[in-house]
Amino acid sequence: MSMTHNRKHRVSPTLIGFTGPSGSGKSTLSALAQEILQSAELIHGDVFMFASAMAHQNEFEEIFGVPLDINDPVACLAHALDICSMKSRKYLYCIADFIEEQFNAEISRVMTDSIVAPQYIILDWIGLSFLNLWKLCEHRIVVDAPLELIEKRLQGRDSFYTAGCGAIRYEAVREILRKAAQDAYQVYNGSNNHGIKKIRAFCAYLNHSELSQTVLPDSNILKQLVKTV
Repeated sequence: MSMTHNRKHRVSPTLIGFTGPSGSGKSTLSALAQEILQSAELIHGDVFMFASAMAHQNEFEEIFGVPLDINDPVACLAHALDICSMKSRKYLYCIADFIEEQFNAEISRVMTDSIVAPQYIILDWIGLSFLNLWKLCEHRIVVDAPLELIEKRLQGRDSFYTAGCGAIRYEAVREILRKAAQDAYQVYNGSNNHGIKKIRAFCAYLNHSELSQTVLPDSNILKQLVKTV
């Protein structure tokens, strides 16, 4: 059977979504999940943010009242996002469609270019719960952490989530995450490696062939795994 024929009849991968405030440790945990699951592709939404800022210069100026500095759009975006949380949220919704298109294009590329299609595709972005893709994720994971630990993790980072993270991180995103967490697997990633233990347990759940696929990630079985990892 030809490779082309095989590709046409591939089983769709399971989508796993990670979201949470910047500095919560979600990217560390999503990378850990990719390593444990092995047959997994990890896609970060942050890589689309620069292109999104450039594609929405007019919207940026309309929402924030200042022009986007094309010589340093990241720094300009950081400053604006720190001004007003309501405007930050409006801007996130404004760029959501663009980011979603980029995610979908990358998923399609992965499935087209891979000789062996991954069993899982892991999506990681601070604003993932703004997207329709979040609803399509079979497993949704919300990562949070103590404020003082987040601040410590963000020290030395060079990104628009650092200088201008106040409004977007604590007001806009966390409000969305609270709503998203109602049907998501919640991971509190403190300093005691509890987050790592829960992700290992989550991956054990996915890899355990005897477990029914209808079992939800926050079921008693998974809670028992958390205790034993």
